[in-house]
Amino acid sequence: MTVHDKFLADLDESQASKWAAAYWLVEKMKVTVAIPPSTRAERYEDRHEHSDDGDIFMRQRPGMPWQLVEAKWTPGYDWEDYDTWPYKRQMFVTNVHSYRPDTHMFIKLNNRLSHAAVVMNSTKDHWFVVHDVPDSAGGEPKDVYAIDATHVTFHDLGQS
Repeated sequence: MTVHDKFLADLDESQASKWAAAYWLVEKMKVTVAIPPSTRAERYEDRHEHSDDGDIFMRQRPGMPWQLVEAKWTPGYDWEDYDTWPYKRQMFVTNVHSYRPDTHMFIKLNNRLSHAAVVMNSTKDHWFVVHDVPDSAGGEPKDVYAIDATHVTFHDLGQS
């Protein structure tokens, strides 16, 4: 399996996390959401033509601006709260090269999609860079923003 094939497989598997996060935002946080369509680059060379505009857009009340939300799945880890988060001191927020300042929040979902860890963009003053983090798809190592997990809020999605 090539790095691109692994990336596509990870992309396909991550779609459920986007929908679980959207459900939580609507049902528990009582916001309106919009989910842009996803497209796939079947060839690595075409990948830049298929970058998305974001996972979810939310708005807290009619007439307010849409805010970008990124949702990421953490397969293999069934954490539920700070005490069961597998990396006690830190949480990766996003890749440095793909960070968008207009992102309102980052939602990490556990393996069962039953719990979420939320990092607000407003905590950026507490972020730090971790260099050379291995790429989950097997590509080149990445520089990643991280935050001390004490700045993360954990939520039961109420869907299990």
